[in-house]
Amino acid sequence: CVLLYIFSLFPLGKELVELLSLSSKPKQFLSEIQDGQIWRLFTPMLLHFSIPHILFNMVMFKEFGKVIEFSKGASFFLYFIIATGSLSNLAQYMITGPFFGGMSGVIYAFFGFLWMQKTLNPDSEFSLPMSDLILIIGWFFLCLFGVIGKIANTAHAVGLVSGMLTGIFWGLKDSSEGNKNYKNALFFTAISFFLLGLTLFVEFNRFKRSFYFFNFF
Repeated sequence: CVLLYIFSLFPLGKELVELLSLSSKPKQFLSEIQDGQIWRLFTPMLLHFSIPHILFNMVMFKEFGKVIEFSKGASFFLYFIIATGSLSNLAQYMITGPFFGGMSGVIYAFFGFLWMQKTLNPDSEFSLPMSDLILIIGWFFLCLFGVIGKIANTAHAVGLVSGMLTGIFWGLKDSSEGNKNYKNALFFTAISFFLLGLTLFVEFNRFKRSFYFFNFF
């Protein structure tokens, strides 16, 4: 991510950014991906557009990611990044088109996973400090309601929800038989879908005159 950001500052890097974005043809629905350029589904997460953007994302990626990699292994870590990154990228594309980037959807997936895994598995040796919970959830709502500025809110929400659902699954799976709390699992599953629904409602009303997906139908 850092190397790509530095490279993107030079003229030749602009072509690489275009190649790694989800699409360079905004008026054609997923045209490059339909032509076989599958990497475009996940490579937008590697692109960043300012120093604060990449600094914040890389610090959070390191702090949350190292815990998941250590506890679940490198293979799970890689698949989780690709899956949640692709889902959040595709969702953001459906709302605003291809002009976005950043690792924040994956970071929210990391957060959701760690939060739910500890919540559903009290025996887990890893947990998030309350300060991190407040910071990440607070940032989510500040971005969603426009306090921060132009942010890929749909990517945040889809990343968070996919991470929460994965964390709920693994939390129940890893917890001892006596500690399986299905009521909590159902409660937080409902919370995750509420957050997704709220985000889509806010974003739809924000972009209802240019809702990207509807432009093709």
